[in-house]
Amino acid sequence: MDDAMKRCAVDWATFSPTKDAQVDAVVSTLRKLGWKVTDRHTSKESGLTSLTKGSWNLQVTHRTHEGGDYLSLLALRDSQACEEAAGRAG
Repeated sequence: MDDAMKRCAVDWATFSPTKDAQVDAVVSTLRKLGWKVTDRHTSKESGLTSLTKGSWNLQVTHRTHEGGDYLSLLALRDSQACEEAAGRAG
C-alpha cells in the first residue's frame, strides 16, 4: 500500500472470542468519541454497524459461526485524494 492509501484506509481484526456485549461497548465508545451510527444490521450469526465521523466511514463487523468468532473494524476516508490514490493503486 502506498503512502497516500495509508492515509485513506485503516483496518483491524481479531479472531479471538468476542461477545456481543464487547462489540456493543466498542460501538458505545466510538459514539462517545464523536462517531455517528448510520446503519445497523444483525442476524443470528453476524452484526454490522456503520458509523461516520467527518470524512471517515467505519464498519464494525462481528461474525459468530462454527469455527470461531471474527471481529473487524474497517475505516475508509471519503475524499478526492483517496479516490485518486485508489485509482492509482488498482
